[in-house]
Amino acid sequence: MRAMGAQPAPRWLQTPGAWLTLSERSIGYFHHMTHDEVQRWLDGYVAAWRSNDADDIRALFSEDAVYSYRPWEDDDQTVRGSDAIVASWLEETDEPTVWDAEYHPYVVEGNKAVATGWSRYQATGEHPERTYHNAYLLEFDDEGRCNSFHEYYFLEGR
Repeated sequence: MRAMGAQPAPRWLQTPGAWLTLSERSIGYFHHMTHDEVQRWLDGYVAAWRSNDADDIRALFSEDAVYSYRPWEDDDQTVRGSDAIVASWLEETDEPTVWDAEYHPYVVEGNKAVATGWSRYQATGEHPERTYHNAYLLEFDDEGRCNSFHEYYFLEGR
């Protein structure tokens, strides 16, 4: 119920995104990722990791994407551009049968998301079974490709 004499908000303020110009909408300011879209992207991320296929990896990222493996370290742990991301992924591949992973969106806000999950590697002659807990800070373009990926993780038991 409105207070006496209070006017309703202007129509342009009542409609989300209505104050954006047409050019702002056309370059992606108006697109909002959904929980389901982020989950599909994360599922594609795991599938690309498992396939070790350059096209699968490239499809996840925008051409000018930034991928930071360890953002708390120096810039050497950051890769720029989808071609560089593909090359980086394929430098040291993991055999698809020795690991498993599961990630889910924790929060989705506009074109940004935080995902959490785990990656588990089977025991080998060199290492015991290892489980990493992950948090990903993600930003997406208007086509649903990731243009900013920052990975945080820690090894369980440490």
